Amino acid sequence: MNTPTLTSAGVGARATPPRLAPQIEHVARQLARLGYTLHSGGADGFDTFAEKGATKKRIFLPWAGFNGNASQLFSSGPKAFEIAKHFHPAWDRLGTHARVFMARNSYQVLGPDLATPVDFVWCWTPHGAVIGGTGQALRIAAAYEIPVFNLATDKDYSGLETWLAAAGFDLSELPTT
Repeated sequence: MNTPTLTSAGVGARATPPRLAPQIEHVARQLARLGYTLHSGGADGFDTFAEKGATKKRIFLPWAGFNGNASQLFSSGPKAFEIAKHFHPAWDRLGTHARVFMARNSYQVLGPDLATPVDFVWCWTPHGAVIGGTGQALRIAAAYEIPVFNLATDKDYSGLETWLAAAGFDLSELPTT
């Protein structure tokens, strides 16, 4: 096990059900209370819900002002593109903008220096599938043996609750859907 960085990647599909927003925001608040910094990407859905709840955050954008976000963390370097190309199953079929999004995902999981992985990834994808931009983050996490908790599956939701309880999270405060 690596030394904990007190960072988590909270990423997910734009199609994350809005009914989950209170839970995602609450988890982000509690993680911040425990000293965690959120890494996310400023996209609609899960990213926005997590960012709203987080008080400590690094929001990695594909470009300045993406989605109206004021984060100054944008402009992916060559190493981020190299990592993205390595992990994307169809890199050659991606257009320029899609490649920028995939490079941005490298930072969400591996940190601003691309060498300090997050402690875990928490996310939501349809049916718990490894798809889309979130899928890119999940492939990187798998390669680095970073735990992933996909809130779309009962198993991973329970796993996240177990992990949070062990970390001192008060589960009695968690909003229900």
